[in-house]
Amino acid sequence: MASSSNKEGTKEVFKWTDEDTVILCEVCLQFIKDNGRSQCFKWKEIQIDVEKKLAVHLVT
Repeated sequence: MASSSNKEGTKEVFKWTDEDTVILCEVCLQFIKDNGRSQCFKWKEIQIDVEKKLAVHLVT
């Protein structure tokens, strides 16, 4: 499970649902499609896209 710090500086654990995992995979696949299969990437390169899609998913 991924963790992050909130505004108070304490750790929060993000629990991935099956739908969240699918969103992460879709973003990873899109990055690979756009940048080539031999391209390595780090979380910070896809983080904004993942968070946007997760936010939309949580609202609906």
